[in-house]
Amino acid sequence: MQVRAHVPGEHVVSGESLAFEMQYFFQNEDETLRAAISTLYNAFNVHNFTALNPLWFSRLNETTRLRADERTIENIQLNSLIDLNSGYFQYTGSDTIPPCAENVEWFIQTNLFSASLDQVSAFRKSIVGYPGNRRPPQPLNGRVITLYGEAEGLGEG
Repeated sequence: MQVRAHVPGEHVVSGESLAFEMQYFFQNEDETLRAAISTLYNAFNVHNFTALNPLWFSRLNETTRLRADERTIENIQLNSLIDLNSGYFQYTGSDTIPPCAENVEWFIQTNLFSASLDQVSAFRKSIVGYPGNRRPPQPLNGRVITLYGEAEGLGEG
């Protein structure tokens, strides 16, 4: 599994990007089939969302800047980061990093998570080179987005 974090979020809800997005990628052995579960975060002036702490501190305590796929993070509790009972949007699309291959089944959770302003700010400051690490929103190009379950935190559209 590969975990990516994007500030601001890469998926757009009602025309707006959310503060933060976590993406969890899974693939078969020959990398021809890939699935990504995406969780979206609002930033609030609240206490730190403790489930994110292993990810934050691993990222921020790096002495060298390594690409996400070159780091190993242990002791991640996925059930505290992904709500498998949530509704979700699904579509077939592309990866968001080069070469942006069109072989990803995306599952975007409809319930929003919360991150503290401090967590989002700390991650944003740790990004080298530019003020954010998201791919700009892309046209749908005929893609069909399907809602499964209820859109608890996200509006349709």
